[in-house]
Amino acid sequence: MATYSSAFSLSSTGSSSGPSLSDLEYAIGSIKSNSGVVGYRNLLSYASSLGLKVFPKSSFDIDAWTKLGSGSYSTTWKAEIMDQQGVVVAIKQPNGSFTRESTDVEDSLQHDALTSIIQEIRILANPKLKAHPNLPHIIGVFFQEETDPVGIRPCVLFDLALSDLRQYLINKQLDGIPVEEMTKLALHIANGIGALHACGIVHGDVKPENVLLFMRDGILTATVADLGTCGIPSQASGVITGSLNYCAPEYLQRSPYSEEVNQPPRDVYNYGMVLWSIMTFCKEDPFSQENRFEIQHDERLAIESILSRVPNDSINSRFKKLIQECLKPNPKHRPSIFEISWSLEPDATKTQVP
Repeated sequence: MATYSSAFSLSSTGSSSGPSLSDLEYAIGSIKSNSGVVGYRNLLSYASSLGLKVFPKSSFDIDAWTKLGSGSYSTTWKAEIMDQQGVVVAIKQPNGSFTRESTDVEDSLQHDALTSIIQEIRILANPKLKAHPNLPHIIGVFFQEETDPVGIRPCVLFDLALSDLRQYLINKQLDGIPVEEMTKLALHIANGIGALHACGIVHGDVKPENVLLFMRDGILTATVADLGTCGIPSQASGVITGSLNYCAPEYLQRSPYSEEVNQPPRDVYNYGMVLWSIMTFCKEDPFSQENRFEIQHDERLAIESILSRVPNDSINSRFKKLIQECLKPNPKHRPSIFEISWSLEPDATKTQVP
């Protein structure tokens, strides 16, 4: 059984990577480089250290859970907290349990799943991020006991979203979305990415499916979710995982910009693709697989290919301009996410760009 390791300390300074790294950057780097020692007790240690509520097994009727979706590492369920009638949450659990006494039935996929969940908790429980309106909010953790084999499946509780952005856009294809609402959602997404960038975190997989919508204080609010595969620019090895349909040019191995693959401008490119998805209501993928490389590395072709598929009646010229800036092949020529947020803010509330 993997036990708690000092590599997962809550606050670390003076790392071998240098003192310039923030505590959160160092923690995420440590989690990624030590994933082989991850066990469910790491999650329990994090929950205790971060002050997260640990729900007892009596809080849930597991047979009544409704599956919301699943990925390579984890599955998300909709569940009601039994002793809080009417309170419904989203529960994310790894696709496999952890044994109490041996590692015989544990494999790398299970460790990757738990590492992803621990990383997401570490990011979202950060004091600067835990109450951010444009990031998901953690409610607590739950340790599901299993008998075949005997073990534990650690789960994390999040507030339940109304929808993801992709499904929302598909549902709005006929009615459309007012420009004001488009702009507000775009600003929310930029602010969510900006909060991560300000803490030294690169998302790497910003796409409509990873933008969750909530009703917060009576306002439809977009949040940047699925932070389990985020990374940091200084990580020693490995490419931050992303989705090919929305990837930046530098994500392609033969790109002349491939050395920039783990840098913040990658999220800016993804953000441009999300803006395009909003304008086209997710009716198609941004690029074809056959000529992706050539188009993405030619600014003129990229802009022509993307903007030519925006409906002629679209009046959101601000989005079109931002898309052109975000899709520049050279990462160094793209604006920062902070500049994008500033450009989308109402004039009366604009603040200085960091």
